[in-house]
Amino acid sequence: MNDYDVKVTGTRKPNKRPHIVLRILDAPWDLTVAALKRPRVLMLLGGMWFVCNVGTPHIGSEYQCRYPVRPGQPCQSFDYCTYHGFQGRRVVVPVGGETCGLFKLIPPDWEKLAEE
Repeated sequence: MNDYDVKVTGTRKPNKRPHIVLRILDAPWDLTVAALKRPRVLMLLGGMWFVCNVGTPHIGSEYQCRYPVRPGQPCQSFDYCTYHGFQGRRVVVPVGGETCGLFKLIPPDWEKLAEE
C-alpha cells in the first residue's frame, strides 16, 4: 500500500472575535439577525411582547354602577367591572370615567403571578 500525504488548503479560520468581551457585545446583534431570518420566531417574540405589555383578551361579564340608574338609561359611572379570560376572573376598577366594555385587553397582574 502506498502512503499518501494529504494537505488541506484554502480553508478560512472561524470568524470569531478574539476577546470574550467583544463576543458578548455582539450577542444582541447576532440574536436580532437570527430572529429576523426566521419569521416564526419573530412572530412568537412579537406575540410575547404584546401579551406582556398590552395584555390578554377578556370578555366582560358583569358590572356595578356607582349610583342608582333610572330604567332605560345607561350607567355613566362604574364601581367595578368583572371580566373573564385567559388570566381567569379579573375585577377591574375603572378610573376617571372609563366604561366597562364588552371586550378588553388586560395586562398581566405580575404581583399575583410572583406569589404563585
